[in-house]
Amino acid sequence: MAVDIKDVEQVAQELQQKFDDFKAKNDKRVDAIEQEKGKLAGQVETLNGKLSELENLKSDLEKELLELKRPAGGAQNKLATEHKEAFVGFLRKGREDGLRDLERKALQVGTDEDGGYAVPEALDRNILTLLKDEVVMRQEATVITVGGSDYKKLVNLGGTASGWVGETDERSQTATSKLGLIEPFMGEIYGNPQATQKMLDDAFFNVEAWINSELATEFAEQEEIAFTTGDGTKKPKGFLAYESTDETDKVRAFGKLQHIVSGEVTAVTADAIIKLIYTLRKAHRTGAKFMMNNNSLFAIRLLKDSEGTWPAVQNDRYGSRLWLLQRSKLTNQLVQTVRGYIRECLQWMTDDGVVSRIDLDIRRTGINELGNSITLWRRDGPVMISFDDLWSAITHGGQ
Repeated sequence: MAVDIKDVEQVAQELQQKFDDFKAKNDKRVDAIEQEKGKLAGQVETLNGKLSELENLKSDLEKELLELKRPAGGAQNKLATEHKEAFVGFLRKGREDGLRDLERKALQVGTDEDGGYAVPEALDRNILTLLKDEVVMRQEATVITVGGSDYKKLVNLGGTASGWVGETDERSQTATSKLGLIEPFMGEIYGNPQATQKMLDDAFFNVEAWINSELATEFAEQEEIAFTTGDGTKKPKGFLAYESTDETDKVRAFGKLQHIVSGEVTAVTADAIIKLIYTLRKAHRTGAKFMMNNNSLFAIRLLKDSEGTWPAVQNDRYGSRLWLLQRSKLTNQLVQTVRGYIRECLQWMTDDGVVSRIDLDIRRTGINELGNSITLWRRDGPVMISFDDLWSAITHGGQ
Protein backbone atom coordinates (compact mmCIF):
# COMPACT_ATOMS: atom_id res chain seq x y z
CA MET A 1 0.00 0.00 0.00
CA ALA A 2 1.42 3.33 -0.97
CA VAL A 3 2.12 5.89 1.81
CA ASP A 4 0.77 9.34 1.18
CA ILE A 5 3.19 12.17 1.73
CA LYS A 6 0.48 14.11 3.53
CA ASP A 7 0.16 11.32 6.10
CA VAL A 8 3.91 11.46 6.79
CA GLU A 9 3.87 15.20 7.25
CA GLN A 10 0.89 14.95 9.53
CA VAL A 11 2.62 12.35 11.69
CA ALA A 12 5.77 14.46 11.79
CA GLN A 13 3.80 17.49 12.85
CA GLU A 14 2.07 15.53 15.60
CA LEU A 15 5.40 14.22 16.86
CA GLN A 16 6.88 17.71 16.77
CA GLN A 17 3.89 19.04 18.69
CA LYS A 18 4.19 16.34 21.35
CA PHE A 19 7.91 16.99 21.65
CA ASP A 20 7.32 20.72 22.00
CA ASP A 21 4.68 20.07 24.66
CA PHE A 22 7.05 17.73 26.51
CA LYS A 23 9.91 20.22 26.22
CA ALA A 24 7.73 23.04 27.54
CA LYS A 25 6.59 20.96 30.50
CA ASN A 26 10.12 19.77 31.19
CA ASP A 27 11.49 23.30 31.01
CA LYS A 28 8.88 24.41 33.52
CA ARG A 29 9.82 21.52 35.81
CA VAL A 30 13.53 22.31 35.49
CA ASP A 31 12.84 25.99 36.16
CA ALA A 32 10.79 25.06 39.21
CA ILE A 33 13.62 22.83 40.44
CA GLU A 34 16.14 25.61 39.91
CA GLN A 35 13.91 28.03 41.76
CA GLU A 36 13.53 25.60 44.67
CA LYS A 37 17.27 25.01 44.62
CA GLY A 38 17.92 28.74 44.78
CA LYS A 39 15.39 29.14 47.56
CA LEU A 40 16.97 26.25 49.46
CA ALA A 41 20.42 27.74 48.97
CA GLY A 42 19.16 31.01 50.43
CA GLN A 43 17.71 29.19 53.43
CA VAL A 44 20.97 27.30 53.93
CA GLU A 45 22.91 30.56 53.79
CA THR A 46 20.54 32.15 56.32
CA LEU A 47 20.86 29.12 58.58
CA ASN A 48 24.65 29.26 58.38
CA GLY A 49 24.49 32.91 59.38
CA LYS A 50 22.32 32.08 62.40
CA LEU A 51 24.71 29.28 63.38
CA SER A 52 27.63 31.71 63.19
CA GLU A 53 25.76 34.13 65.46
CA LEU A 54 25.05 31.33 67.94
CA GLU A 55 28.71 30.32 67.88
CA ASN A 56 29.76 33.89 68.62
CA LEU A 57 27.24 34.14 71.46
CA LYS A 58 28.51 30.83 72.83
CA SER A 59 32.09 32.11 72.77
CA ASP A 60 31.11 35.35 74.51
CA LEU A 61 29.15 33.46 77.16
CA GLU A 62 32.04 31.08 77.82
CA LYS A 63 34.36 34.07 78.17
CA GLU A 64 32.04 35.76 80.67
CA LEU A 65 31.62 32.54 82.65
CA LEU A 66 35.39 32.13 82.76
CA GLU A 67 35.76 35.68 84.09
CA LEU A 68 33.11 35.01 86.73
CA LYS A 69 35.17 32.09 88.05
CA ARG A 70 38.29 34.20 88.53
CA PRO A 71 39.39 34.80 92.14
CA ALA A 72 38.58 38.50 91.91
CA GLY A 73 35.00 37.69 90.88
CA GLY A 74 32.67 39.77 88.74
CA ALA A 75 32.21 40.12 84.99
CA GLN A 76 35.11 42.03 83.51
CA ASN A 77 33.58 42.86 80.17
CA LYS A 78 35.35 44.61 77.37
CA LEU A 79 34.47 48.09 78.60
CA ALA A 80 35.67 47.32 82.13
CA THR A 81 38.94 45.96 80.74
CA GLU A 82 39.42 49.05 78.57
CA HIS A 83 38.71 51.29 81.55
CA LYS A 84 41.21 49.43 83.70
CA GLU A 85 43.91 49.72 81.02
CA ALA A 86 43.19 53.43 80.59
CA PHE A 87 43.34 53.95 84.36
CA VAL A 88 46.74 52.24 84.61
CA GLY A 89 47.91 54.39 81.69
CA PHE A 90 46.75 57.47 83.58
CA LEU A 91 48.72 56.37 86.64
CA ARG A 92 51.88 55.73 84.64
CA LYS A 93 51.88 58.61 82.14
CA GLY A 94 49.11 60.96 83.24
CA ARG A 95 47.23 60.42 79.96
CA GLU A 96 43.46 60.73 80.20
CA ASP A 97 42.65 59.26 76.74
CA GLY A 98 38.87 59.31 77.21
CA LEU A 99 39.11 57.93 80.74
CA ARG A 100 36.02 59.86 81.86
CA ASP A 101 33.81 58.31 79.17
CA LEU A 102 35.20 54.84 79.78
CA GLU A 103 34.56 54.94 83.52
CA ARG A 104 30.96 56.01 82.94
CA LYS A 105 30.39 53.08 80.60
CA ALA A 106 32.33 50.49 82.57
CA LEU A 107 31.36 51.16 86.19
CA GLN A 108 28.11 50.47 87.98
CA VAL A 109 28.63 53.25 90.54
CA GLY A 110 28.41 57.02 90.15
CA THR A 111 31.49 59.09 89.40
CA ASP A 112 32.59 62.41 90.81
CA GLU A 113 31.67 65.14 88.34
CA ASP A 114 33.79 67.73 90.17
CA GLY A 115 37.08 66.05 89.43
CA GLY A 116 39.07 62.88 89.93
CA TYR A 117 38.59 59.44 88.46
CA ALA A 118 36.92 56.36 89.87
CA VAL A 119 39.03 53.31 90.64
CA PRO A 120 38.22 50.32 88.38
CA GLU A 121 35.80 47.85 89.95
CA ALA A 122 38.29 44.96 90.05
CA LEU A 123 40.94 47.09 91.77
CA ASP A 124 38.42 48.46 94.26
CA ARG A 125 37.20 44.93 95.04
CA ASN A 126 40.74 43.70 95.64
CA ILE A 127 41.35 46.47 98.18
CA LEU A 128 38.09 45.62 100.01
CA THR A 129 39.05 41.93 100.06
CA LEU A 130 42.41 42.73 101.62
CA LEU A 131 40.71 44.99 104.17
CA LYS A 132 38.36 42.20 105.19
CA ASP A 133 41.33 39.92 105.83
CA GLU A 134 43.16 42.53 107.92
CA VAL A 135 40.46 44.46 109.84
CA VAL A 136 38.87 42.48 112.66
CA MET A 137 35.95 44.89 113.04
CA ARG A 138 35.15 44.62 109.33
CA GLN A 139 35.06 40.83 109.67
CA GLU A 140 32.57 40.95 112.53
CA ALA A 141 30.43 43.90 111.43
CA THR A 142 27.60 43.94 108.91
CA VAL A 143 28.95 45.70 105.82
CA ILE A 144 26.40 47.39 103.55
CA THR A 145 26.66 49.68 100.54
CA VAL A 146 24.76 52.99 100.60
CA GLY A 147 24.38 55.74 98.04
CA GLY A 148 24.91 58.65 100.43
CA SER A 149 25.68 59.69 103.98
CA ASP A 150 22.03 60.04 105.06
CA TYR A 151 21.52 56.44 106.17
CA LYS A 152 19.41 55.49 109.17
CA LYS A 153 18.23 52.17 110.58
CA LEU A 154 15.23 51.48 112.79
CA VAL A 155 15.63 48.98 115.62
CA ASN A 156 12.75 47.25 117.39
CA LEU A 157 13.18 47.83 121.13
CA GLY A 158 10.33 45.48 122.06
CA GLY A 159 7.67 46.37 124.57
CA THR A 160 4.66 44.69 122.99
CA ALA A 161 2.38 43.62 125.86
CA SER A 162 -0.01 40.67 126.09
CA GLY A 163 -2.37 39.12 128.60
CA TRP A 164 -4.45 36.08 129.45
CA VAL A 165 -8.25 36.22 129.13
CA GLY A 166 -11.15 33.86 128.95
CA GLU A 167 -12.74 32.86 125.67
CA THR A 168 -15.57 35.41 125.95
CA ASP A 169 -13.73 38.08 127.98
CA GLU A 170 -13.15 41.54 126.57
CA ARG A 171 -9.68 42.17 125.14
CA SER A 172 -8.28 45.50 126.27
CA GLN A 173 -5.68 47.37 124.24
CA THR A 174 -2.06 46.45 124.99
CA ALA A 175 1.14 48.44 124.66
CA THR A 176 2.97 48.41 121.34
CA SER A 177 6.64 48.04 120.53
CA LYS A 178 9.01 51.00 120.63
CA LEU A 179 11.47 51.79 117.87
CA GLY A 180 14.99 53.13 118.19
CA LEU A 181 16.97 54.93 115.50
CA ILE A 182 20.57 54.13 114.63
CA GLU A 183 22.40 56.75 112.57
CA PRO A 184 25.99 55.76 111.79
CA PHE A 185 28.77 58.32 111.57
CA MET A 186 30.05 58.71 108.01
CA GLY A 187 33.43 59.80 106.72
CA GLU A 188 35.83 59.31 103.84
CA ILE A 189 39.15 57.54 104.06
CA TYR A 190 41.73 58.34 101.42
CA GLY A 191 45.27 57.40 100.55
CA ASN A 192 47.91 59.21 98.53
CA PRO A 193 50.72 56.71 97.93
CA GLN A 194 53.87 58.17 96.36
CA ALA A 195 55.76 56.51 93.54
CA THR A 196 58.75 57.77 91.56
CA GLN A 197 58.44 58.31 87.82
CA LYS A 198 61.20 55.76 87.35
CA MET A 199 59.03 53.15 89.04
CA LEU A 200 56.05 54.05 86.86
CA ASP A 201 58.13 53.98 83.66
CA ASP A 202 59.32 50.45 84.47
CA ALA A 203 57.25 48.06 82.31
CA PHE A 204 57.67 45.30 84.91
CA PHE A 205 56.41 47.47 87.78
CA ASN A 206 52.92 46.19 88.72
CA VAL A 207 50.99 49.38 89.45
CA GLU A 208 47.82 47.51 90.45
CA ALA A 209 49.56 45.29 93.01
CA TRP A 210 51.46 48.29 94.39
CA ILE A 211 48.23 50.27 94.94
CA ASN A 212 46.58 47.25 96.58
CA SER A 213 49.47 46.80 98.98
CA GLU A 214 49.96 50.47 99.88
CA LEU A 215 46.30 51.41 100.34
CA ALA A 216 45.10 48.18 101.95
CA THR A 217 47.78 48.31 104.65
CA GLU A 218 47.07 51.94 105.55
CA PHE A 219 43.28 51.63 105.27
CA ALA A 220 43.30 48.54 107.48
CA GLU A 221 45.15 50.35 110.27
CA GLN A 222 42.95 53.44 110.08
CA GLU A 223 39.68 51.46 109.90
CA GLU A 224 40.64 49.33 112.91
CA ILE A 225 41.29 52.48 114.95
CA ALA A 226 38.13 54.25 113.79
CA PHE A 227 35.77 51.30 114.25
CA THR A 228 37.16 50.69 117.75
CA THR A 229 37.93 54.10 119.27
CA GLY A 230 36.92 56.65 116.60
CA ASP A 231 35.27 59.85 117.89
CA GLY A 232 32.72 60.16 115.06
CA THR A 233 34.20 63.39 113.65
CA LYS A 234 34.50 62.86 109.88
CA LYS A 235 35.05 59.20 110.68
CA PRO A 236 33.11 56.26 112.20
CA LYS A 237 32.44 56.24 115.92
CA GLY A 238 34.10 53.26 117.57
CA PHE A 239 32.18 51.08 119.99
CA LEU A 240 34.57 52.00 122.84
CA ALA A 241 33.71 55.68 122.33
CA TYR A 242 30.05 55.17 123.22
CA GLU A 243 28.87 55.85 126.75
CA SER A 244 28.64 52.74 128.94
CA THR A 245 27.02 51.93 132.26
CA ASP A 246 26.62 48.95 134.57
CA GLU A 247 22.81 49.20 134.36
CA THR A 248 20.89 46.15 133.14
CA ASP A 249 19.09 45.89 129.81
CA LYS A 250 15.66 46.81 131.17
CA VAL A 251 16.97 49.94 132.91
CA ARG A 252 19.70 51.10 130.54
CA ALA A 253 18.79 53.74 127.94
CA PHE A 254 18.89 52.78 124.27
CA GLY A 255 22.27 53.52 122.73
CA LYS A 256 24.28 52.95 125.90
CA LEU A 257 26.53 49.94 126.29
CA GLN A 258 26.75 47.79 129.40
CA HIS A 259 30.08 47.11 131.09
CA ILE A 260 31.08 44.59 133.75
CA VAL A 261 33.69 45.57 136.35
CA SER A 262 36.72 43.30 136.01
CA GLY A 263 37.03 42.70 139.75
CA GLU A 264 40.44 44.29 140.19
CA VAL A 265 41.91 47.64 139.23
CA THR A 266 44.77 46.32 137.11
CA ALA A 267 43.70 42.77 136.30
CA VAL A 268 40.87 40.60 135.03
CA THR A 269 39.43 37.86 137.20
CA ALA A 270 37.84 34.60 136.14
CA ASP A 271 34.71 35.51 138.10
CA ALA A 272 34.32 38.72 136.10
CA ILE A 273 34.60 36.85 132.80
CA ILE A 274 31.99 34.31 133.88
CA LYS A 275 29.74 37.15 135.00
CA LEU A 276 30.23 38.81 131.63
CA ILE A 277 29.12 35.65 129.84
CA TYR A 278 25.96 35.16 131.86
CA THR A 279 25.05 38.84 131.89
CA LEU A 280 24.71 38.59 128.12
CA ARG A 281 21.16 37.76 127.12
CA LYS A 282 20.63 34.16 126.05
CA ALA A 283 19.57 35.18 122.54
CA HIS A 284 22.96 36.86 121.98
CA ARG A 285 25.20 34.13 123.41
CA THR A 286 25.15 31.91 120.33
CA GLY A 287 28.04 32.95 118.13
CA ALA A 288 29.30 35.52 120.65
CA LYS A 289 33.04 36.15 120.71
CA PHE A 290 35.57 37.72 123.02
CA MET A 291 37.48 40.66 121.57
CA MET A 292 40.63 41.71 123.42
CA ASN A 293 44.17 42.91 122.88
CA ASN A 294 47.24 40.73 123.23
CA ASN A 295 47.95 41.78 126.82
CA SER A 296 44.43 40.89 127.95
CA LEU A 297 44.56 37.58 126.11
CA PHE A 298 47.89 36.77 127.73
CA ALA A 299 46.57 37.61 131.21
CA ILE A 300 43.42 35.53 130.75
CA ARG A 301 45.32 32.50 129.54
CA LEU A 302 47.30 32.55 132.77
CA LEU A 303 44.17 32.38 134.94
CA LYS A 304 43.83 29.13 136.88
CA ASP A 305 41.27 27.55 139.16
CA SER A 306 41.93 25.75 142.44
CA GLU A 307 43.15 22.70 140.52
CA GLY A 308 45.69 24.64 138.51
CA THR A 309 43.73 25.00 135.28
CA TRP A 310 40.82 26.89 133.85
CA PRO A 311 38.41 25.20 131.40
CA ALA A 312 37.95 28.36 129.35
CA VAL A 313 41.42 28.15 127.83
CA GLN A 314 41.39 24.45 126.98
CA ASN A 315 41.62 23.38 123.33
CA ASP A 316 42.90 26.83 122.34
CA ARG A 317 39.43 28.06 121.41
CA TYR A 318 39.69 31.77 122.13
CA GLY A 319 38.55 33.92 119.26
CA SER A 320 36.29 31.30 117.69
CA ARG A 321 33.59 30.09 120.09
CA LEU A 322 32.74 30.70 123.73
CA TRP A 323 33.75 27.24 124.90
CA LEU A 324 33.26 28.12 128.56
CA LEU A 325 29.81 29.49 127.81
CA GLN A 326 28.62 26.35 126.05
CA ARG A 327 30.07 23.98 128.64
CA SER A 328 28.82 25.91 131.67
CA LYS A 329 25.40 26.63 130.23
CA LEU A 330 24.63 22.94 129.77
CA THR A 331 25.90 22.05 133.24
CA ASN A 332 24.01 24.88 134.91
CA GLN A 333 20.71 23.94 133.31
CA LEU A 334 21.12 20.31 134.34
CA VAL A 335 21.90 21.17 137.95
CA GLN A 336 19.05 23.64 138.25
CA THR A 337 16.51 21.19 136.81
CA VAL A 338 17.67 18.22 138.87
CA ARG A 339 17.87 20.20 142.11
CA GLY A 340 14.28 21.40 141.82
CA TYR A 341 12.99 17.97 140.81
CA ILE A 342 14.75 16.19 143.69
CA ARG A 343 13.37 18.64 146.24
CA GLU A 344 9.86 18.17 144.88
CA CYS A 345 10.13 14.37 145.06
CA LEU A 346 11.43 14.40 148.66
CA GLN A 347 9.18 17.15 150.01
CA TRP A 348 6.76 14.62 151.52
CA MET A 349 9.50 13.42 153.90
CA THR A 350 9.74 16.82 155.59
CA ASP A 351 5.97 17.33 155.45
CA ASP A 352 5.35 14.01 157.26
CA GLY A 353 8.14 14.57 159.80
CA VAL A 354 10.29 11.70 158.55
CA VAL A 355 13.28 14.02 158.30
CA SER A 356 13.88 17.49 159.66
CA ARG A 357 15.99 18.81 156.79
CA ILE A 358 17.18 17.86 153.31
CA ASP A 359 20.50 19.13 151.95
CA LEU A 360 21.43 18.79 148.27
CA ASP A 361 25.13 18.91 147.49
CA ILE A 362 25.48 19.28 143.72
CA ARG A 363 28.88 20.64 142.90
CA ARG A 364 31.74 20.23 140.46
CA THR A 365 34.61 18.12 141.83
CA GLY A 366 36.67 18.20 138.64
CA ILE A 367 36.69 19.69 135.19
CA ASN A 368 34.53 16.93 133.76
CA GLU A 369 32.94 15.47 136.91
CA LEU A 370 30.07 16.37 139.20
CA GLY A 371 30.02 15.28 142.82
CA ASN A 372 26.39 14.97 143.98
CA SER A 373 24.81 13.71 147.17
CA ILE A 374 21.66 14.22 149.28
CA THR A 375 21.85 14.42 153.07
CA LEU A 376 18.70 13.53 155.04
CA TRP A 377 18.72 14.85 158.61
CA ARG A 378 16.94 12.45 160.97
CA ARG A 379 16.71 12.39 164.76
CA ASP A 380 19.51 9.85 165.02
CA GLY A 381 21.80 11.80 162.72
CA PRO A 382 22.38 12.61 159.07
CA VAL A 383 22.07 10.01 156.33
CA MET A 384 23.93 10.63 153.07
CA ILE A 385 22.52 9.12 149.90
CA SER A 386 24.33 8.90 146.58
CA PHE A 387 22.80 11.18 143.99
CA ASP A 388 23.10 8.51 141.28
CA ASP A 389 21.28 5.88 143.38
CA LEU A 390 18.47 8.25 144.32
CA TRP A 391 18.10 9.56 140.79
CA SER A 392 17.88 5.99 139.46
CA ALA A 393 15.20 5.14 142.03
CA ILE A 394 13.15 8.21 141.10
CA THR A 395 13.39 7.83 137.33
CA HIS A 396 12.90 4.02 137.29
CA GLY A 397 10.23 3.76 139.97
CA GLY A 398 12.52 2.22 142.61
CA GLN A 399 12.11 2.57 146.39
